[in-house]
Amino acid sequence: LRTMRLGFVGTGAIAEAICTGLCTAPSLQSELESVWLSPRSAERSARLAARFSAVCRVVGSNQAVLDAAEVVFVCVLPEHLASVLGELHFRPDHTLISLVSSSTLVGLTDQTGLAPDRVCKMICLPPVAQHNGTCLLVPRGHALVKALCDALGGTVECRTEEHMRALQVTTCLMAPLYQLLSVQRDWLVQQGGVPATDASRFVGRTALGLAQVAATQCTDPQHYDRLVADNTPGGLNEFAVRTLGTMGVFDAFDAVQDLLLQRLAHTQQRQEQAAAAKVRSSTGTAAIPTATSTDPVPDVVGSAAASNSHEQPKPSASAASAAHETPLPEALPLNPQVLFAAGKISAMEFAVLQQVLERKVHRVQTLLCNDSLSQAERSEYEAKLRELNRRLIA
Repeated sequence: LRTMRLGFVGTGAIAEAICTGLCTAPSLQSELESVWLSPRSAERSARLAARFSAVCRVVGSNQAVLDAAEVVFVCVLPEHLASVLGELHFRPDHTLISLVSSSTLVGLTDQTGLAPDRVCKMICLPPVAQHNGTCLLVPRGHALVKALCDALGGTVECRTEEHMRALQVTTCLMAPLYQLLSVQRDWLVQQGGVPATDASRFVGRTALGLAQVAATQCTDPQHYDRLVADNTPGGLNEFAVRTLGTMGVFDAFDAVQDLLLQRLAHTQQRQEQAAAAKVRSSTGTAAIPTATSTDPVPDVVGSAAASNSHEQPKPSASAASAAHETPLPEALPLNPQVLFAAGKISAMEFAVLQQVLERKVHRVQTLLCNDSLSQAERSEYEAKLRELNRRLIA
C-alpha cells in the first residue's frame, strides 16, 4: 500500500468502527498518513481525533474532507445520501467507498461524476473496530479498497450487487442474535436465580466459544450441518433443535430473511428513483414513465399500522414476482391471514408470505409424486402438506 489520506463523510457508529479498525491495524501503520473527519457527529469525531491524534483531524465541512482526502468513506443515512452527494465536488482521483446500504454503483457514479473504477460499495459490522469483522465489497478487483477491508478483518468480494444484497441480510440479523443472548441471560437470572453478572458473562463467553468453533472451517458449506448433526442423538441439544423446529422458530427466521431482502430491494429502488429525479430536476428533463417508476414501493417491515382494513389483500404482480425471486423457507409458524387480520404484518408482507406458503405446498406435492418414497417419508410429507394447507385456509 502507498501512503494514504482517508476521509469520512458522516461519523456515526459504523464510521467510528471503521476508523478505529484502520487506525489500529498493524498492516497500515506505515501507510496511513492522515484521516479527515466531518463534523457530524461532533462527539464521535472529537473522540476519534483525541484517541488517534497523530493522524485524525476534524474539519469544518464535508467538502473539506474531500479536499484533504483521496479515499472517501461515505457513511450517511440512506435518506440523506442524495442531498449530501449533491453538495460535494469530487476530484477525478478520488476513490469513493459507500457504506450506505441502499446505494448502487451506477447511482454513485451518476451522482459524483467519478469513473466506475473509482467507486465501491462496502458493508460491514461494528466488530471491524477490533479487526474481527468481514467486509462485503463490490465490485471485485479493487486492490486498494480490498487491502483496507482485509486490514479490518477480511473481505468477501461480491460477484454482483445482487449477491451483496443477499449477504446484507445476514448483517441485518446482528440485533436478533444479541436479543437471543439477552433472552438466555434473563432466563438464567429469573428462572435459575443466577447473579446477573455471572449469567451475562457465561452467555457471552459461551457464544464466543461457539462462534470460534463455527469459524474454524467456515469456508466448508457443510461445516454447520455437521456441527448440528454431531450432537448426541436423543440428547438435550438435539431435543432443543427439534423442539424449536416444531415450534416454527427456524421457519420464522427464514421468513424474516425473505422480508429483509424485500425491504433492502425496495429501499434501493426508492434511492434510485430519488437520484434519477434529482438528475432530471438539475437538467430540466422530463421523467420517462416506466413500470417501476409508477409502482408503489411499500415499506415491508413495520408498516402494518398504516393499514386499517382487515379485508384479505390480493397480491400484486410485483409482489408475486418478489416472492418468486426470494429463497423459500421450509414453512411459516403462523397463518398469514391471521397475522394480517391482527395488524401484525402489512399487505406487502401478507402477499410475500402467502405466496411463499403456496410455493411450499407445490414443492411438497411434487415430492409426494415420487414413487420411491418410504412409507415414513410419505407420511411425513403428507403431514407437512396438511399443516401447510391449514395455514393457508385457517
